[in-house]
Amino acid sequence: MKIEKIKTYYLALELNEDKSRIKFLQTKRVAFDGFNDQNIISCLQKDSIELASYRTDTTFNHDVIGTNNTELINSNVQMTHLAMLKINSSFFSNQKIKISYTLIRAHYCKGVIADRDLEIIGGRPEVILIIDELSIDNNYRVLPSDELEILKAIDFNTFMF
Repeated sequence: MKIEKIKTYYLALELNEDKSRIKFLQTKRVAFDGFNDQNIISCLQKDSIELASYRTDTTFNHDVIGTNNTELINSNVQMTHLAMLKINSSFFSNQKIKISYTLIRAHYCKGVIADRDLEIIGGRPEVILIIDELSIDNNYRVLPSDELEILKAIDFNTFMF
């Protein structure tokens, strides 16, 4: 998603193996890079993930792959347009939110952000960490019957504040 071409936010909706949508849709924040190796271990062990704070012994060996993934996603100009939302409120004057999508295949871990870090970051506590190289399938198209359900599943609070 892009807000006024200034900020880009990445949210994920999981799909079944046959590319059909999962029954209960809920978006989760996606991290391609910027998280440390201990975050991956915590995620795999189902411990809470501390995304906003680091210890002195923190290592970022994963970040080379993560940076490559971020560059690949950012250079993907073929994302499919889903919707354009215009928001007028006392907080956001004439904001335009462009929602686009693409299918990504990658090994990932679903985790929960630690309470202390969630207070700093905000939004829902669920996060998806992409833990290896990903591939993009720009040929995937959302069924028209699923478009409204996908828009309803987006947690706009994740990036509005």
